Amino acid sequence: MASSSDIAFLLIIFFLVTSSFIFKDGLPMVLPDKSKRPKVVENKEITTIVLKENDIIKFNDRRIYMEDLQRELKLLVQKKPDAIVLLKIEKNVIYQKVIDVIDIMKSTKVKKLSFRMIEKG
Repeated sequence: MASSSDIAFLLIIFFLVTSSFIFKDGLPMVLPDKSKRPKVVENKEITTIVLKENDIIKFNDRRIYMEDLQRELKLLVQKKPDAIVLLKIEKNVIYQKVIDVIDIMKSTKVKKLSFRMIEKG
């Protein structure tokens, strides 16, 4: 007769073997090649999105709402398919808000994205 700890162990092994692991698609990242010289990009070529901790979003120094961000990014990608977007994030912004903005960028096919943490201001 098997002890209850043996049965529990076998059940754990059974569920580990039969369960499937789900991996979410993340944001694909392409890191720069160290052997190449960095490309200099002028400020006028960069679209800046600032996430402030008080739920303010600025798109190129113009305040917008989360609902309008997708529309603005779609227009940007239509005009410039290789647009560069700089996402500036204040220190105390809620992570979910950052994830929501990145999801919007992913859905609008923004290909070039850079992050920067900024001080409050």
